[in-house]
Amino acid sequence: VKAVQKGNIGVLGFFVGQIMKQSRGRANPVVVNQILRTKMGLPEGSGSEGAAAAGGGGVQTRGDQGQKKKKK
Repeated sequence: VKAVQKGNIGVLGFFVGQIMKQSRGRANPVVVNQILRTKMGLPEGSGSEGAAAAGGGGVQTRGDQGQKKKKK
């Protein structure tokens, strides 16, 4: 955490990767990144991160995106 706070933002990817591993890929990496930045006292990243997280708090999951629906 101290390395990230000192400016080594690349280490932030390690933490995101660990959360993705624990959630078995179900966590939204953009939201995870935003939450980690907030918890570590870093400014939010630029781009679509704020817009993607505007829908609610906590770690969001992908739901059934990308899964094929069964035909009846």
